[in-house]
Amino acid sequence: MNLPSAVKLTVLGCAGSSFDESLRIPCSSYLIESDEAAILLDCGFGSFESYSTLSPDTRLDAIFVSHAHADHSEDVELFMGSKSAWRDQPRLVATKHTLAFIVKDPGPFLMVS
Repeated sequence: MNLPSAVKLTVLGCAGSSFDESLRIPCSSYLIESDEAAILLDCGFGSFESYSTLSPDTRLDAIFVSHAHADHSEDVELFMGSKSAWRDQPRLVATKHTLAFIVKDPGPFLMVS
């Protein structure tokens, strides 16, 4: 029996609704990786710093944002603006409503709703 490749989950942040500057514990962000892809589920306050520390060699294929609250989306611009974070082209996946709230400058990245 051939099983699909293993999936790795890295919790980049789960601090609740606000980033604690003194403890440096980021808000919601979960990196899901397999041999074929790396997807980020949410990217709240402090998640870009956590990603840079815990998974600096991982190249993302997409970011899925569950909703527009800052504790799930605040670091979107940091990820989207970082060329080194992406395997190919930056992709942001969210509902149209969420995208309207979190994207200040669409720039050259692909948005999918």
